[in-house]
Amino acid sequence: MMLIMGYAWVRGLVNGIGHAKKLAGFALGIVAIVSGATGLAQAQSFDSKPYFLVARPDMADPTFRKAVILMLPSSSEQVQIVAGVIVNSPMRLTLDYLFEHMESLKHKDEHVYFGGPVDYSVPLMLTRGTKPTGHAVAIMDNLYVSGGVETVAEIVSHPWSPKDARLFLGRAQWDRQQLRGEILKGAWDPLPLNLDLLFSPDPKSVWPALQKQSHYKDVERRVTPFASLAFSSELMAE
Repeated sequence: MMLIMGYAWVRGLVNGIGHAKKLAGFALGIVAIVSGATGLAQAQSFDSKPYFLVARPDMADPTFRKAVILMLPSSSEQVQIVAGVIVNSPMRLTLDYLFEHMESLKHKDEHVYFGGPVDYSVPLMLTRGTKPTGHAVAIMDNLYVSGGVETVAEIVSHPWSPKDARLFLGRAQWDRQQLRGEILKGAWDPLPLNLDLLFSPDPKSVWPALQKQSHYKDVERRVTPFASLAFSSELMAE
């Protein structure tokens, strides 16, 4: 019931767009984790690139069972919060539900994705392409993240391709040391980001496909320090 109320609240803000600033602070906060003060181009921390965080088959938390999370890059290791969005969990909600009174809405039947249990009423949009849209922040070449009701509404009201954009509600979030501990305990496999899988038309196939890549991590996890395992250059998207 709480989730439904949250999504209804988003719809209310969208349809009364003048009140959208109530969510802007939350969205800008997560975008700030990505952009930082110096910008991604100058970011030198060990997790300065996006990657996939893939749940192991024995994941105990039902929220993250068979989850594939796009981890957003941090501009500094001093940022203690790390965050991402679950990319393979489409919801029953469609864009038409959230933007029901927007006549210029494109692709009304496209599904919204559950991004995670934190701030599940905050919309984030991932887009790929050679040109950023609106106030988008680049997280790697040709991949951008946008946050906030007004920004997302602007994007979906203009021509865009569902093959190159996804709308998420909520995010996953950890303290940096907490996530390190979970990976060392074998709850997650960090794997290179694959844009084709990120925007796969069959999101349910993404987790099985990545599981085929993760079996060799069992030995590495026992002998390799976390930083070099999870964020080494071989794991990062090109």
